[in-house]
Amino acid sequence: MRSAEPARQRIRIKSVRTLVTVALVACSARGQHDSPGRRRLQHRSKPQPGTNYNEIDGVAAVTASDAWAVGFHRSTGVLFHVLVEKWNGTAWSVATSASLPSSDDTRLHAADALSSTDIWAVGSITTSTSTQSLIEHWNGTSWSVVPSPAGEPADSELLGIAAVSADDIWLSATHRRVGVSGSLIENWNGSAWRVVSSRR
Repeated sequence: MRSAEPARQRIRIKSVRTLVTVALVACSARGQHDSPGRRRLQHRSKPQPGTNYNEIDGVAAVTASDAWAVGFHRSTGVLFHVLVEKWNGTAWSVATSASLPSSDDTRLHAADALSSTDIWAVGSITTSTSTQSLIEHWNGTSWSVVPSPAGEPADSELLGIAAVSADDIWLSATHRRVGVSGSLIENWNGSAWRVVSSRR
């Protein structure tokens, strides 16, 4: 299991790329400009469902009025739970993610969108004994968990995603075997995920 974070209220955006994407989505929707041809980035408040920790790790934007943010949050105890939020062009709101056991630590770290009905988010799920990858898909109506590939190394955690087309999506991950960390690449062929490369 991962170590617990300090018990204090905060919202964290993990990467500069994610922060800029969030700002650009909000700015595009409102059409803010300092001068012709220049957009002005503006802060937009977002929901904070966790009472002592909220983290956004990835954003996927379809249009200026259709974007998703993913991460994880915590209110009590030591377990984190998946956080999914939706941008409608005006404001962010907490969305219902795929059904996951409340007794597990679940996190989303990255997302990518092919269309408003084809969006992917990836991360990890940790039980009392191990960690494995977590893959979720949005079909335009709801989020669902998609099975991880057979042969995936133990303690795999998905950190990045690049969607080329509906039948060509790539994931990057880390995994740990007997205390040694390694890299992992996975690919979606339109019907199933497969491990492409696994190195220690």
